[in-house]
Amino acid sequence: MNKTIFSRGGALEKILDVYSRWYILHNESATALKEVDSSDDSCSEITLVSSGRMDEEEGAFVMTRKVVIWEAQSHEYVYFFNVGHLTMVALEKALEESYKRGMECIVPGPEHRCSYIATVIVASSADDEAIRHISKFQKRENFKMSFHGWMDQMVSLVIPEKIIVSPGSKRMEDILEYSLDPEGFKEKRRGIKGFIRKIFR
Repeated sequence: MNKTIFSRGGALEKILDVYSRWYILHNESATALKEVDSSDDSCSEITLVSSGRMDEEEGAFVMTRKVVIWEAQSHEYVYFFNVGHLTMVALEKALEESYKRGMECIVPGPEHRCSYIATVIVASSADDEAIRHISKFQKRENFKMSFHGWMDQMVSLVIPEKIIVSPGSKRMEDILEYSLDPEGFKEKRRGIKGFIRKIFR
């Protein structure tokens, strides 16, 4: 990402376009992306732009799907935020809002394996404190000692020339890298260096 041409609206548009290929997205804001571009970069007010979900189901059956040996469901709930300058207050607000909305969607039970609540924040700049918090952020909750699955919360930040993700969020980092620079993403994964990066990332 080139800092001189970075556009929050443009970045959000690319990210949402790629996510829409695998996730069911829902618009959460009346603010158009082109209007986001002209907002004051010094503003720390954070806006929920869109939300999405992806559901996966695995199982084993005998002859027919009516005879189930085992079944497991995984879900991901992702929330996309826009802000001019990310402060700790704005970050905590986004994490809290994502957590609240995501937990309302989770239905623990014998078939529930895991659910992920992901927060994606696009900003023009960020406080060092907020960046450090994201790079160390980890939150997990178990349901009935994991017999009914668990929840992991993740967070990522996109700012000019940088993507910061919380531990265990490499898949989200890959999606964001591909969204913003598809050719650069593919190039980094070619050849021996790309192979090694995939193994030891």
